[in-house]
Amino acid sequence: DDINGIHIIYKLIQDFPELLDQTNNIIFDNCVILAKHKRACNFLENYLRMINDTIYKQKIIDILINNISILIIDPKANFIIQYLINLGDNNIIKDIINKIVDNIPYYSKHKYSNYVIEKLIMFSNDDNRNIIINILTKQEIINDLVLYQQGSFIILKALKFADKEKNR
Repeated sequence: DDINGIHIIYKLIQDFPELLDQTNNIIFDNCVILAKHKRACNFLENYLRMINDTIYKQKIIDILINNISILIIDPKANFIIQYLINLGDNNIIKDIINKIVDNIPYYSKHKYSNYVIEKLIMFSNDDNRNIIINILTKQEIINDLVLYQQGSFIILKALKFADKEKNR
């Protein structure tokens, strides 16, 4: 819980480039723990912004996406998943959707993951968005989701974007 640990990692990255491989390996090994921590989740987001090496960056993204079922429902880690979606990379978004596609209705009514579903609807390309909208607009799914505050919100968001698609 000590913020100084995060500052040490920043210092290692900035002042000791010869230790970058070791630092990255520590981050890789602890990526899920960092994503779920109240301060370290911000560090991880900033780290993704500042890292120039696309191989390292992709490795972290892959770790996060491969652990999405844990991270999407976490009060802190859901923000790092939202950050990945905000990058606007259709491949990342597609990977996220592929990992959660069978649980989109469940995540739509969950306290934290519903924000991720909202971002997916908002930032996806038409093909990816249609996958989500087609799931959410099935009658039995709508009937279930309207019973939940978060679920109702997601249904409205999906219908709003479905209307936009029809008007194009």
